[in-house]
Amino acid sequence: MAAGVTDSLWTVRDPVKMVEAVSERIDRIKKALENKEKCHAAHVTSLLVSEQFEGKVIWEGIVETFDLHDHPTAKVAYAWERWRDDEKADAEYTVVLGVPPINSAQDAVKAAIVAFPE
Repeated sequence: MAAGVTDSLWTVRDPVKMVEAVSERIDRIKKALENKEKCHAAHVTSLLVSEQFEGKVIWEGIVETFDLHDHPTAKVAYAWERWRDDEKADAEYTVVLGVPPINSAQDAVKAAIVAFPE
């Protein structure tokens, strides 16, 4: 690997390591979702979402979709993980319930941007 480049999901050449890293990320997001919403979640899919404003990308990331079991108001949730630049900081998790008007991962990202502008 080139000098100064560290292993990341995008630089790992070993497919087993990449699958393990993705699985671990999904597990962390699932646990955060279940702790927040106090219900069981089953992973459905991962989707790359990119949100633009005035022609510029303002948010881009992988959004996980989960089926919810025993949740009082939602059957689906969308969630993602975000790491701050500070390596010592813990990951932050965003969870958006799939209740109208939230019907997709893209809708969830838009709602989060409006609710938590940075």
